[in-house]
Order: sequence, then C-alpha cells, then structure tokens
Amino acid sequence: MIVILSPTAQLAADTLSLENPPSLTIEAEYGAFVCEGTRYTSAHHQPVGSDYVGRHVHSEGRPAPCNDENIPVLSEHEVALISHLDLDTIGGLMRASGKYVSSFSDHPSFWDLAEKCDVEGVHVLDEDDPYYFCLMGILKEIKDNQPEADGKHNIDVSSFVSSISEYISDALSETSGVNYEKGLRFVQGEGDLNLKTFQYMTPLSVIIRRSPEGDFCNHLYSDPDGIKGVAVISYNEKWKSITMSLADSVGDFSCREVAQELWGDEAGGHNNISESPRKLPMSEEQFYQAVSYFTDRLIPYLYQPNRRY
Repeated sequence: MIVILSPTAQLAADTLSLENPPSLTIEAEYGAFVCEGTRYTSAHHQPVGSDYVGRHVHSEGRPAPCNDENIPVLSEHEVALISHLDLDTIGGLMRASGKYVSSFSDHPSFWDLAEKCDVEGVHVLDEDDPYYFCLMGILKEIKDNQPEADGKHNIDVSSFVSSISEYISDALSETSGVNYEKGLRFVQGEGDLNLKTFQYMTPLSVIIRRSPEGDFCNHLYSDPDGIKGVAVISYNEKWKSITMSLADSVGDFSCREVAQELWGDEAGGHNNISESPRKLPMSEEQFYQAVSYFTDRLIPYLYQPNRRY
C-alpha cells in the first residue's frame, strides 16, 4: 500500500487524474470538499445532509476511520490518500494494510477511545481508562516522528505509516513498558506546555494561546492556575495557522461555521474544533481578528444557548 499525504484540496484533487488514482481516501476532508477514493472513502467530519456525516453528529453517520470496518484491504501497489497524520487516520490505514486484525479485534476499547479523542478532544478522556497512558504514548510518538509537509506538495508517507503501525501494534500488546512511560511523561509535560503557550484569558473565558514551536495546544482548556475556559483560540507560529475549539458543546454553535465564514469552505473541522485552511498562512493580524470575530459569534450562544446567531 502506498500512502500519499495531500495537504490541500487542490493537491488531493490532482491525484484523481493520475494513472494510479487513490483507491482509498481516509479523512481526505478539506472543509466542505471530500476527496473520494475509487474503491472507498472513509470520512466522518461533514455536517448533517452529507454522505460523510459522522456518527458523533447523527446516529446513522459514519464511524471514525479507526473503527470503520468497511475499509477494504489494499494491495501493494494501491494508493491511499490522507490529508493529515493522526491516530484516527493511522488506525484506518492499519485496517487497509490487512496486517493488524488482532490489534482491532483484541482491543476495541482502545479504538473507541481513539475515536472519542478525535471527535471530542483529548481533554475529555478519563485518566483512569486502562488505555489512557497507552494512547498518550502513541500520540507522543506520532507527534515526535511524523514527517513534515510543506503544504505545497504531496508527499509519500508510506514508510512512516508502516513504522508507526508496528509501534502501535506493539504498544497495544503491552500493559506497561516504553510506550506507557512515554505516555506518562507526555501527560506530566502538559503543564509546561500550558505555561509556555498561554497568553491570556478574555472576560468571556476564552483562552488565547500561541505555540512558538508548533505544538498542538487547543486541548488545554484551563489556564496555568487551573481556571477552566470555555474555548481556546491558538496561533501556531511555526505553521502560521489558527485553531479554534470549544471545551464543551455550546448549543449549536459551530467552530467550523465560524472558520468558514472567516476563511472560506476549505477551513476544516467540526462543531467543537476547526482550523484555518492548510494552504493559507495566517498572519498575527488575522489571528487577533479571528479572536474578536469568534468571541462576537460566541456571545449569543453562551447567554442564549438555543438561539441561532
């Protein structure tokens, strides 16, 4: 199986005209555009009315790729297309490889936890869950070793997917050890990340963060003193991107809708988290404009949760 990462909608669409187009696409979602595979499309971040609405939104919706039992096994020369590398996507690719059947049959609770992490955020996970530190260790391994995409070209990530799949398979077979310790250290280091990225909390309890080294920080919904906010807006200084997210759902407020109002249909995500389009570098001025706009849009929902703005 050949795995290609397409960071933008245009780059993904370009692969459809190749001699060997993608047989499978996994979370190849670019805002409202879903790049479809010739054999199967595994996607779950679209709104109600789409063929790719997620089951976290609608009871008859699609599962996360890591729990998508309809993903076909691909041959050696077939192409799988993805938009990013996270645990959920990698789980779908592991299914497509056909090599890790026992990783799913023996550990369904782990993959349920991975799906919950994908659609609700790592901050809602229970540290007492038996798979919690295993999952955190895997997230750390992915973060530290995934190849960087420049946002301008498709890249072959087959080698990384193969190695991380083996890592995940091995991690699931042990209840302690290297990965567990990695997860424990990762959780302990979250306090440092909180302090490093925190800028301020607005009067509306929206936490403003900046990530100088590119670390994801939108799961940190409490300030360094432990005071919880309702949302996080962050500016990734390394990748020039903006991410907005909610600690908990607020009526029918949608981060995705707000992001698309700001930056167009290629802004991706769902109700509780969204980000600027991958192909559009964001300036600091745009970041603070987004903070103001997001806050203005959120106010009516906080005080009248059932009202459409």
